[in-house]
Amino acid sequence: MKLILTNFVMSLTERHKTAFSHTIKHLRVGISGTTKLCGFALIVAVTTAPLNAQHKAQFSGQSVVELGAKLEQILIGNEGGFGSSNATISRYNPDTKKIEDGVFLNVNGIGLGDVLQSLHYNGGQIYAVINNSAQIVLMDTESFTQQGLVSLREGASPRQLLILSSEVAYVTDLYGDEIHLINPTTQQVLSNKIGVGDGPEYMIYHQEAVFVGNYGFGQDSTIMVIDPVQHTVIDTLVAASGPGQIVVDNNGDLWVVCTGYAGDYDAQWNLIEGTQRPGGLFRIEKDAQSQQWQVSKELELKQAGIHLGYDPTDELLYFQSEGIKRVDLNQVDVTTETIITGSYYSFFYEPTRGHLYLADAKDYVSAGSVRVIDTETLKDLDEFSVGIIPGSFLAIYDVESTAMDQLDYLALNQFELYPNYPNPFNPTTQLKYSIPEAGLVELLIFNSLGQKVASLEKTLKQRGYHSQTFNAQSLPSGVYYAHLIFNGYQRVTKMTLIK
Repeated sequence: MKLILTNFVMSLTERHKTAFSHTIKHLRVGISGTTKLCGFALIVAVTTAPLNAQHKAQFSGQSVVELGAKLEQILIGNEGGFGSSNATISRYNPDTKKIEDGVFLNVNGIGLGDVLQSLHYNGGQIYAVINNSAQIVLMDTESFTQQGLVSLREGASPRQLLILSSEVAYVTDLYGDEIHLINPTTQQVLSNKIGVGDGPEYMIYHQEAVFVGNYGFGQDSTIMVIDPVQHTVIDTLVAASGPGQIVVDNNGDLWVVCTGYAGDYDAQWNLIEGTQRPGGLFRIEKDAQSQQWQVSKELELKQAGIHLGYDPTDELLYFQSEGIKRVDLNQVDVTTETIITGSYYSFFYEPTRGHLYLADAKDYVSAGSVRVIDTETLKDLDEFSVGIIPGSFLAIYDVESTAMDQLDYLALNQFELYPNYPNPFNPTTQLKYSIPEAGLVELLIFNSLGQKVASLEKTLKQRGYHSQTFNAQSLPSGVYYAHLIFNGYQRVTKMTLIK
């Protein structure tokens, strides 16, 4: 434990070291799901494949970077003009403050396409979702060389990407009111689709389910819960008009900002009274008794932006509503503080340094700009020009292996079923295993005759350590075998039940 603590402390940023001294009593070692660690969340993103030689990680607003991650660069996705096919990616180095626009175009000699909606990272590749071109462009993280192309059906309007495993990823289709399934490895579009609400936008994977907000330009107010194994909707939650970005806090609760609906207008562009609907900030938490997801309104907002940022160190939320507002989740009553005035096209909160990136689209036809602000001092750190209509951000990190216990590091990169404990046992025993990436896991128990006597789980799991209890209360004494199946591979361990 001392070695683990030393490694953790050495890898903390200065910003986290202060929090560490006050929250050491909350330390829990483990890298799976949301782990409270040193006062901030440690989440291995389901969109992240096994760490490669450079130990790359990503953060795009839905997942927290691994402990000790060093920020390398911020990518800005510039939408470009609708119908103009002039979308670009700008690269910003936060240390040197160097900005370079058109990094994909400069390397490949071709443009990205028409309207760059969002940027994502997985396994050393960047995925650029091109809305009006109905495509997803894959490129290398280091060189930006194009490495693939996923083409959706003609007329599709892809918005956000959520990679669940090496075989399945979800893509929201704003105008199709559905989610497309693709294979991120083969870059093929799968035949099955998931019908959802009006204008699906942001998604997040949490507690073995996918939550998707049906934005619908304020015409829908639902958040649907999807079983990522069966690819079916299993629950529908109601918030307010225009559910936007969804984040998870240190307690495992989800937060979603709803934009509201500006209202309907007549032929003379006069607002029709009574057609406006408010937005708000909502918490989604699982009821301890019923195990059902419950939605509660924490703040009502007249109008709000679609983006939401989360600071896991100090447990703060950031959103846009008549300026950039901040909410302290440590307070009993949720109240807001306006920290920045003005209106911005989009914004992004980077958690390791606590910086806000505020995007200004200017006149929507010429170069936009990005303003960088320190959220502790509220001082401007930088401002630079980018491409046309900066709308999305992606942070790329270098993850040092010393930032985690070596056993945890190995577990993240191997497929293994460990010996059960205790063994022999009566009547329960613990089975622990690790998987190198998110995917479908099946854990089965067989007797000495080869007959299946129990199915402990068949579900989608995140990369890292997992455990399952085997209760043999109804079985006779004897030898049993646990079979772990993952991505076509299998591991077996022998167990002895003595009653």
